[in-house]
Amino acid sequence: MLDAVLFDLDGTLIDTTQAILMSLEHTLWYFTGEKRERERFRKYLGVPLDEVLRDLVPDHAEEARNVYVEHNLSMHDEMVKTFPGTVETLEELRRRKIKLAIVTSKRRRSAIFGLETTGLLGFFNAMVFYEDTTRHKPEPDPILRALDLLGIRKGSVLMVGDSIYDIRAAKNAGAVLKEVVVKSAGAAYGPTGRDVLSKENPDYILDSVSQVLSVLESWDAQRSHT
Repeated sequence: MLDAVLFDLDGTLIDTTQAILMSLEHTLWYFTGEKRERERFRKYLGVPLDEVLRDLVPDHAEEARNVYVEHNLSMHDEMVKTFPGTVETLEELRRRKIKLAIVTSKRRRSAIFGLETTGLLGFFNAMVFYEDTTRHKPEPDPILRALDLLGIRKGSVLMVGDSIYDIRAAKNAGAVLKEVVVKSAGAAYGPTGRDVLSKENPDYILDSVSQVLSVLESWDAQRSHT
């Protein structure tokens, strides 16, 4: 059976899209006075914040992180929610004794705050944040780190994420691991959408978080016939 499910955070378990777009809009205005249509920031979703800020406000990238984070965290209570079925899905995965991990490009402080605000913090056996690896998704390092923390040396795992970088990281991890099969699932209910994710050829496309359970059932059915 499946040994672990690794989840991205933003756009996969919690809906932070508007909070991210509004905070990027605010940060750009704060340092440059420029007003830009909010949807034009969508291309930055799934990209590590430090990279985003180096592109958006290159002369202020370091100090811009604090401006962005403070604005973003101030919106969590009002705007950030779990996607429908998230809690129930995590509860069922735990009931089935499947290990769970967060693999996110967010920094620890912001990610923990989001998990606490939405009541998800206690579900996970391991968490990998931006600070935990030198290289980030789409490189395999965050997934490899999560597997190390989970103590998984052989078996099968599923990486679920809403970004092309999640899918590419899963494929890159699978390419370097000899005894762990890494499958990818694109969260089409997130901001990236089905069309873009399908081009990355993930093993599964999900229209809801709860469809992770359907993947498990199909996985078990395939295994029982081999």
